Amino acid sequence: MTSPAVFIVEQDPWIRSSISLLLETADLPSQGFACAEDFLSTCGVQPTGCLLMDVSLPGMNPTQLQDELTLRRIDLPILFFTADADAPTATSTLQQDVIDVLAQPVNGARLLRGVESALERHR
Repeated sequence: MTSPAVFIVEQDPWIRSSISLLLETADLPSQGFACAEDFLSTCGVQPTGCLLMDVSLPGMNPTQLQDELTLRRIDLPILFFTADADAPTATSTLQQDVIDVLAQPVNGARLLRGVESALERHR
């Protein structure tokens, strides 16, 4: 089994980099992707860790990604983040794999707690 990683799916390279740096300070390895399709094309058969994804990416939406993960039998805990002020409403159609929905700008401490919780769940 490979080491768990936080898979960051965010189109903005600055945000991806910022989140990656925050995770690095907590000794949490991460990999960044600009879209869900890029993540799916490189994630492998049984990725370990958790998925951190922006709700409003172009292309594949969160529900479609969850459906594809289920189809591939990939069980990754998911944390979503959104700039939408009403995050629970914005993500009301999401499935049960979701650990948390974080509002942007993301609070670093809350993000780290969510990631730790997701990684613990995946173990």
